[in-house]
Amino acid sequence: ASPAAGMMDMILIAQDEQVKAGQKIARMRSPQVIEAQHQLIAALTDERLAADKLRRTQSLYEVKAMAEVQFVMAQGEYAHAQARVEERTQLLSLMGISQAEIENLRKTRRISNVIDIMAPVDGTIIARNVTQGARVDAATPLFTIATLSPLWVNIQVPVALISTLREGSPVTLPAQGAKGRIIRIGRTVDPTT
Repeated sequence: ASPAAGMMDMILIAQDEQVKAGQKIARMRSPQVIEAQHQLIAALTDERLAADKLRRTQSLYEVKAMAEVQFVMAQGEYAHAQARVEERTQLLSLMGISQAEIENLRKTRRISNVIDIMAPVDGTIIARNVTQGARVDAATPLFTIATLSPLWVNIQVPVALISTLREGSPVTLPAQGAKGRIIRIGRTVDPTT
């Protein structure tokens, strides 16, 4: 699914193509990513300022030139600033930005509007729900990746045959050239069939 709203910039895989976990499968551009990165940079600046204030306040408090309440307030401001940095970092991580990219943003302060979409698992692309240039909302399904080995098949059989079925029994689907075994027998009945 799309980690943020934006526009699909590139699609790097085709339907029925096999992918590996962590493989880049698409790239999108997103104004939400720009805003999230900007908020992290602002939070980092606030954290640095709060740390400086805490150091100054602590120095003055230690020589009895400042009240304890001001020192405690400075500690609280610093803790709050640290929490905001962590929150903004987690938000970028949820948007699919890697830890390496987040660290690079922390060092360079260079904002990018690109998100690389990575395959979350090994499998085969069985559906490509988006095209290059399409605008998508956050959480829009982009691709369906399936693990086709082992393949699980749900087969409905007439109620009259239920007594002949046993878990572990072999099953053959000649039209598909597939063989397997029964792993579970459901107990619901569809009254229309």
